[in-house]
Formats: sequence, structure tokens, C-alpha cells
Amino acid sequence: MKNKFLLQILFFLPGITSLAQVSLNWQSDVGANRTEVFKKICLSSDGGFLAAGYSGSNTSKYKTEPSRGGNDYWVVKYNANGQIAWDKTIGGNKDDILFTAISTKDNGYLLAGWSYSDASGEKTSNSYGFADYWLVKLDAAGNIQWDKTIGSEFSEVVVDANETNDGGYILLGDLGLTKTDNLGNVQWQNPALSTVTTFYRSVQQTKKGDYVLGGDTLIFNGQVFFYPSLLKTDEFGNPKSRRFFTGLATDNASHQALVMKDQSILIFGIARVDQSKSYQFAIDVLKLDKHANQLWRYTSNEFDSFYIQTPVIVQPDKNGDYIFGGGYQPKDESGGNPDYIIGKIDSLGNKKWQRIIRGDNVDEFSDLKIKGTNHYIVGGTSVSGEGEDKTKPGLGNGDYWIISAFDTTSNNIAFTAKSSSFDITKSSAIIFYPNPVKDILHIQSTVKATITLINQSGKIILTTTLNGNKEINVSHLPAGLYYLKKNQSGVSHKIVIVK
Repeated sequence: MKNKFLLQILFFLPGITSLAQVSLNWQSDVGANRTEVFKKICLSSDGGFLAAGYSGSNTSKYKTEPSRGGNDYWVVKYNANGQIAWDKTIGGNKDDILFTAISTKDNGYLLAGWSYSDASGEKTSNSYGFADYWLVKLDAAGNIQWDKTIGSEFSEVVVDANETNDGGYILLGDLGLTKTDNLGNVQWQNPALSTVTTFYRSVQQTKKGDYVLGGDTLIFNGQVFFYPSLLKTDEFGNPKSRRFFTGLATDNASHQALVMKDQSILIFGIARVDQSKSYQFAIDVLKLDKHANQLWRYTSNEFDSFYIQTPVIVQPDKNGDYIFGGGYQPKDESGGNPDYIIGKIDSLGNKKWQRIIRGDNVDEFSDLKIKGTNHYIVGGTSVSGEGEDKTKPGLGNGDYWIISAFDTTSNNIAFTAKSSSFDITKSSAIIFYPNPVKDILHIQSTVKATITLINQSGKIILTTTLNGNKEINVSHLPAGLYYLKKNQSGVSHKIVIVK
């Protein structure tokens, strides 16, 4: 039932401006014997990236080090070809929950979350009471350069962290704003920026040294609603201006803000499209100029068939478009399972395409990064087995599910080192597009490979050898699901033929 329902949405849903020509190039499902929860993707200077989250597992499968006690930070480094270079388990004697991670200007990484642990394992300071902020700074090779525990006798949770203009860090959480130097030493704190009706989820410094916070303001008008909200502070976290945007609201705080290179601002989260109905959540993106004046607002309108789950992530690409990602929850009679959804909005706030990425069970989206021209890395937590878009079985109660996706709707796309940070000249993978395909399927490989096209019944349609570029005419084949198999490795990819 799920297959039929989702295919109907993908190909016939009103409001989709074009079919999503998105090729899933490769994917990685990594985990161990217990539960791993994925949180963030950090791009690295070598063309790879760091996958960051937390794990309660001991040494097993893809995890090379034992648990330090409870949950620990767990990071996995991928090289430019999507292969695992190393993994690190970082924690103390109790629970350590990673919430966010960023790439730093020195080609390292900052991990931020909260910890209940005392000095033990990789944690060098005792807990102040309950949960504290815990920062861990890694170099490019994953070696710990320093760690810092920041807290009080109460519980403190950090929700966002970013690097500042001077090489230090700004933290957002229960302590308000906390500014540290480049070694994690606290320089100042401003706990007074929040109100009881405003909840912030992101913080970023502008070129001038001010800070921009994105969140939601609670308004009670016979019913509780949250409206997208923006706060600007001075360089010490003192509020300068606040603004919230009416029109569409939601039932919970979800919005974040992103300051662009030209100092314009994006606010993104979820909105409840039909205010009279619960659970009508849609992707909500507001574009503001540098003075916080609203230029346009995009809200997805397919809420009768599905709704969006948090978090929603939006990233600008070099062409002036915006790539979004979120959690997708279908509304079929069984309730459905959550999946990933990604899409593209143009520079004026019009949707160009969207694509659902699904497994056969629960798949919870967490993050998206633009890795190169028309190339995206998508990540989340999956309990799915092999099936649907997922090509590998699950490993435990939850795994990191990382996907490399290419947008092939652009006519000028070329999968080379010049157009993408994914370098096909160093990879033995095959790349194929478009998918779905109507007439001509394009296939590329820099190594000699034999591939076979198979229909759903297991019948071989054709077998061919390629070493470079090849075009396959599929216009004569019936619409449906097919499999493209690389015979040397046995790896199969799904191809959808449409009419």
C-alpha cells in the first residue's frame, strides 16, 4: 500500500511544478548493535564530510570503540568518494548527547551538546549538577584538541553553536547567549535575551559583529500559536530589535534563521497551513532583506496528502536557488512512516521540484548540506531495512543513513571535478540520470563495468559494457520500476521509467 500511495504522490500530486529528477548516487548506512541517532553533517576541506550524532553501542559493526557509559558522541568521517575514513567515540561515564556540530575555519570541527558525565573517558571536568553544555574541539584528523564543560547546578541544554568572526564560538541554549574564545573559555554570557513567549533555535554572527537569532514567538488568541521570530543583538548579546511574522503559524517552535553572504536573511521551519486543523504542517521559508523586511514567503501546499516534520533545513546554492530538506509524513490509512523529503526553491520563492527519499520503516531526517554544484548530502536516522530507496539492511535499533544525491534537472550538469566536489575520476561508482526517466538514460563510469537492466519480475532487459559515457534508450519499455545492476560489485540501483 505504501508503494502505491507514495508513487501517486511523486508523479501525480497537484502543486508539484516538475518531476524530481534526483539521482541517488551512493548511500551509507552505518551503526552498531544498539541505537545511533544522527544529527549533523559537517563538510570538510578535503572534499569529504563528518557525520555527527550520538550512540549507545559498544564496539561492533561500523563502530570501532566501546561505549564510555550510556550514550556518547559518535562521529564518522567520510572521504570525497563516500568511503569511511575513521570514526571516533567521545564520551564520559554517563549520557553525552550531541545536538549540533560545525566545521571550523582551521579545518577542524566543533561538537556541541549536553553531558551528565563527570571527568572520565574523554571528558576532563566534572558535572556541575545535572546536564551541562559540553564542547569538544577536533582537528581535521579527529584528534581532540580540547573540551569544555559549561553549566551550573541546574540543567542546561545547548541548541546551537557557531564560529564567530574572531575565531571563538557563540552558543545558544538555556544559558541564553554564551561567547567563548577559540579554546572554549567563556568570555561573556547574556541570559536575558529570551522571554517566556519566545523560543530561539539558531544564532549566527553578522559581518558587523551583531548576532541574529531565529525562533518563534508564542501568541495566545483563543489558541496557542507560534509565529516565526527574529532577534538582533549587539556584539555582547544585548537585544537591539525583535520582529515576528504573522499570517501563518504553527503549534510548536521550529524556525531557524540563516544570514546569507549579502547579509540578507532566511527564516525556515514549519507552518500550519490550515489554522482550523491540527497536523497540517508544511515547509515554511521566509526571505528577508538585510533590514529584516520580508521579500517573499514560500509554503508548501500539499498538506492534504502529507505533512512536514521538524527539523527543516534550507541552504542557498551558488545559482541563487535554495535547497530544502525535512521530514515527510504521509497520511495514508495506516498512518505511514516518516521519510526524507528534499526540494528546490528558486530565487523568487517558487518551488522547482521536490523528491521523497524513503525506506520501508521509520526514517527521520536531520540535516542537508550542498556539497557541490547540484550535489547534496542528506542525513538522518533510519530503522528501515533494505527496500524502497534504501539499499542496505538496518544494523540495530537506529542507524545513520547518509545519501549522496544529484539534481539532474539542470541541462548543464556535468559530473566532473569542475562542477562538483564529488570527483568521479577517483571513483569506481556509476552515475546515472535522469531518474525517473522517460526516453534516454545517461550512464557514466570512469572504469570498465558491465551493467544489466532488470525489470521487477527479474527478467534481464539488456546487458552492456561501458567505460565512459553511454546512453540507453528506454522509451520502448513499459512504465514501472527497474533495477540497474553493476555486475562486478552486485550493487543495484532503482530506475523508474515514466510515460
